[in-house]
Amino acid sequence: MFMLIAPTLAAVVLDQIIATSPWLTIVVSLICIPATTVVVMRTALLEFEKIIEVVAPVEREMEKEEGANLKTGEPSPVDGAE
Repeated sequence: MFMLIAPTLAAVVLDQIIATSPWLTIVVSLICIPATTVVVMRTALLEFEKIIEVVAPVEREMEKEEGANLKTGEPSPVDGAE
């Protein structure tokens, strides 16, 4: 949030002080908006991966079960035998 609001607000203030309005604001916005979008998307994807690991850890558990069942020789629930 500070990655977008603080630089843009500072650019608006500097534009008013230096009397370059709106050029500095435009430049800072063209840099900050895409950068913030990348940071937010990366954070969201990392959180989404954590949720998937908690909700559906299918591959890792199935691999462990298959390895254990191969060692003991017992059929696994995945094979249809319970």
